[in-house]
Amino acid sequence: YQISRLNAGRDRTMVIARILDRGGREDVRWLLRRLPKKEIIQVLEEDGTRLMSPRSLRLWALVFDAAAKPLPVWRTKENPWLKTEL
Repeated sequence: YQISRLNAGRDRTMVIARILDRGGREDVRWLLRRLPKKEIIQVLEEDGTRLMSPRSLRLWALVFDAAAKPLPVWRTKENPWLKTEL
């Protein structure tokens, strides 16, 4: 995606996820002024595992008391494809 073409209304899910995942304090303040908490929680619960790093998702799910979906196996240490036993 191109930053110059993002629209906070149309691309709401992407904007929320990117700000929470990589934004700074002022970015998060902007987000909280602009969007209702309910929408942020919805993004965390429905799209967080797909769009955010596991670490950021855990942090913001705790902050907003959101029930984020569990990470898929391929994104965890239990991934059988990552085991290198000879």
